[in-house]
Amino acid sequence: MATTYWTGTTSENFDDASNWSTGVAPTASEDIDLEGSSTAPVTAVASSASGDVIQSLTVGDDATLDITASNCSTSPVFTVDTLQVFETGTLTVDTSSVVDLGINEIAGTLNVVNNGGNTVMTSDHLSGDGTINLTNSTLGSASSPLSIDSLMNINMASNSVLYTSSTEMGSSITFDSSKDEVVLDVADGGQTISTDFVNVTSNTEFAVNGTEGASVTSAVYTENSNGSYTLTVDLSDNQAITLDDINVASGFTPGATTVTTDKAGNYVIENSTSSSSSSSSSSSSSCTSGGHSHHWPTSGCSPSSSSSSSSASTSGGNDHHHWSTTSGGSASCIPSGADHSNWCHDVASAFTSTGYSPSASGSTTVCGGGSIDHWQASSRSGCSSTAVTHDSTTGTVCATTEHSHYHIAC
Repeated sequence: MATTYWTGTTSENFDDASNWSTGVAPTASEDIDLEGSSTAPVTAVASSASGDVIQSLTVGDDATLDITASNCSTSPVFTVDTLQVFETGTLTVDTSSVVDLGINEIAGTLNVVNNGGNTVMTSDHLSGDGTINLTNSTLGSASSPLSIDSLMNINMASNSVLYTSSTEMGSSITFDSSKDEVVLDVADGGQTISTDFVNVTSNTEFAVNGTEGASVTSAVYTENSNGSYTLTVDLSDNQAITLDDINVASGFTPGATTVTTDKAGNYVIENSTSSSSSSSSSSSSSCTSGGHSHHWPTSGCSPSSSSSSSSASTSGGNDHHHWSTTSGGSASCIPSGADHSNWCHDVASAFTSTGYSPSASGSTTVCGGGSIDHWQASSRSGCSSTAVTHDSTTGTVCATTEHSHYHIAC
């Protein structure tokens, strides 16, 4: 199989044929290789969704590939069968859409940003000895938890979630001060997990996957002789999961725990002194699908209908509740900054489930282009085939000329 090398002659556009050695954009019949040097690093940006499957992709030393393409479907925007990231190479997934990393070997850095559980891989396995950085993202899922090679290091930030499938969950997992969550697998019962958990705070959440038939009966922290802690989680099947290397942040001392159920059905272990979390009550409502964006600070969770150009917000709480709106009859994909990475998918789901489909007319696309344009009514009476809004109060979907009022019913 021929190898196509990145030249970057014209731009950073991954899909521009003039940036490749063969003069042809990447196809399924070629090995793709991005290589830089310490004096001439290179960056490529894959901003257009593609249904093609790249057979082999190498992100070499001093090379960066940013995947920013998006769509409003469950189809991947970027797919590779075999992936290698070299020691000083970086692959960044910065999209809420599905990205398939195939069989992978990560010796460098993998960044996953604003992705609610839509970064997938063959056999649900991360290989290598590199670094994984999660920011406002979910990696793995309840049905597809991950095993992670024992030499990898994971950093979690901005309310990220990691679903693990075995005692092999990396060399270390480091948390920031937000409500990051590690979801353990019931199959780990009877096992001791020696991953180094670093900077654990009162906001850090350990949980047990709630879809596997066993619940948490108790969870107890005990201090080790070296100042670290062991967390012993007893399960209803008379097994226990033991985390024996928990290193806490300065000023935090683990105390009594409470076990609650989050909206995904996971059994969440929290320190009784930690601040109230949206995951602490199974009766709270969920507005978004997938990822950690199911944590809402209020039970109403309806964004404001303000058409102000500033961010509109729900009352109460301080995470995942800002909705960016624009006046003048148009709006972009509407997450405000890093918030609501799955907003586009949720809108698509809300509309299609009530009889609407994206319009094929015009040059813009829903979420993929510069505006949320036209949604066509196919079954709702009293609505025209123009722009529509979902009224979260009445639950109806009808025509409007104001594109900034897009609501998701809770």
